[in-house]
Amino acid sequence: MKLTAFRFILPALALVAITSVTIAQLTKRTATPNPESGTLETMIVSSGTVSLDLDVDRLNGAKGEAGADRQTLRFDAAADSFFPLIVFNDQLRGAQPGTIALSAKNTTILPAALTASLHNLVLERTAHDERFELVVRDAQSGFVFFNVEGNSYEYDAQAQSVQVKDARLLVSPQFAQSLGWPANADYLVGSISVAANLRTIEVRTVVNGAEESATLPAAKSTGTEASAASSGPDVIVGDLPSMAQFGSAVAGYVGLAIGTTSCNMGNVEFNWFAMPNTDHPVIPQNFYRMSGGPDNARRFEQIGQSWLKHGFTALQQNACGFGCVSSGTGSRLGVGCSDPYSASLNSSQSGLGSRAWVNPFTGAFPSTANNHSGHTH
Repeated sequence: MKLTAFRFILPALALVAITSVTIAQLTKRTATPNPESGTLETMIVSSGTVSLDLDVDRLNGAKGEAGADRQTLRFDAAADSFFPLIVFNDQLRGAQPGTIALSAKNTTILPAALTASLHNLVLERTAHDERFELVVRDAQSGFVFFNVEGNSYEYDAQAQSVQVKDARLLVSPQFAQSLGWPANADYLVGSISVAANLRTIEVRTVVNGAEESATLPAAKSTGTEASAASSGPDVIVGDLPSMAQFGSAVAGYVGLAIGTTSCNMGNVEFNWFAMPNTDHPVIPQNFYRMSGGPDNARRFEQIGQSWLKHGFTALQQNACGFGCVSSGTGSRLGVGCSDPYSASLNSSQSGLGSRAWVNPFTGAFPSTANNHSGHTH
C-alpha cells in the first residue's frame, strides 16, 4: 500500500533542511579555530510590490526605436509568499528557491500568451544550478516568460525589507518560440523592480559553527487578519475526520489513510478539474510518531508516507464554517466551501499518483501522473 498520514509537517521540515544547509555553508566559509557565531534567520515576503517596465512595442514585434513605448505593469506580492531569504547577523546571505505570487494591478496591450497568464504570474527563485536565479513564469503551466539578469538584493535590516532595482528582463527561449522569433531568445525587453517587506519565520542561534537552538516566531496579527479571507484561492486542510487501515499487513507493515476535509478560505473559487486535466490539488499524507526515552518523547520520527491523492469533483459544503458560496459546479471549490474525502477514498489506488511526477518548485505534473501501468499493488 502507498498510504499513511498527513501533510502539514512538510513545510516545517523543509525549513529545517534549508537552514541546516546554510549553517554548514557558514561553517565551511570560516577558517578554524574561529568559526562564525551569531543569529541565523529565515525570512519570507510578507507583502510588497513588483513592477515590470516593458518595451511593449518590441515585445509585440514592432520594429521601431527601442524604448519608444515603455509601459509599466504593477503587481502586489501575495501575503506571506514563500520566497525564503537567509540573514546571518543582519547581513543578507542570499535567497533560497521559492516564489512570490503576483496580483496584477493594471494591464496594457501585450502578446496573447502573456495576457492570458497575467493573473497567474509568479516571480520564482530557481534551483541553485539553474542559469538564471530569477524567472517570471505562469504558476499553473510552468511556462517561463522572462529570465532576470543583473538582480542585486538591497537588504535593510532595521526595516526588515529588501529591494531589487531595475534588473534586466530577458525574453525566455520558450516565450521567444511562442512569439515566432526564436532567434531573439535572451532579448532585452525591459526591467523588473521588487520592494518587499519581510517577516522572520525561523531563528537559529549558531555558536562556533554549531546550532545551539531554534525558534519559530509567531506571526504578528492585527486581530482581524485571522477572520479575513485570503486574497485569491486559498485551500487548507480544515479537518482530519478519520483514519483507517486498508489491506493486509505485509512483513510487519500496514497501509493507513486519513480522511481529509479541504476548505477554501480565499476569496476566489479554486479549480478542481479531474484528471487528465492537471488543474486540481494533490493531497499527500505522512505519518509521524514521538519515540525514544522512557516517555517516548525524545524524537519526532517519520514512519511512512503516501503517494498523492489527485483531487476530483469538489462538493460545496460548509464544514469549516466560512460561509459557503457554491460555485454551482464540481469543477471549482466555491469561496468558503469545503470538500470532504473519506479515508477510504484517499486510499483508493486508482486515484493516487507518485510524488515524483510533481515539480516541487512549480507544482506542475503531467496528465498521466496517476497512471499505474507497469506495476501491481
